[in-house]
Amino acid sequence: RGKHYWAGGPDQQAQLDSLISQEFGQLVVEASNGALTSAWGQSAAGTLALIILLDQFSRNIYRDTPQAFQQDPLAQDICLDGM
Repeated sequence: RGKHYWAGGPDQQAQLDSLISQEFGQLVVEASNGALTSAWGQSAAGTLALIILLDQFSRNIYRDTPQAFQQDPLAQDICLDGM
């Protein structure tokens, strides 16, 4: 119990969260503010990167806080626009 297959357990999960925050935290902030949408949204790879930043990495960076889900509407809009 308490062990997660994707991170090995709570300690590894915290390490992964920290790594994602260090490496991608500023990009998540910029994507959340819409600063990357027009440039990155021009390609499929850029659109996918935006969705990962907003939908997945935000959950790691802001784990156990409401902020982990604040980017969901923007991620959903970007996803629907990319279809």
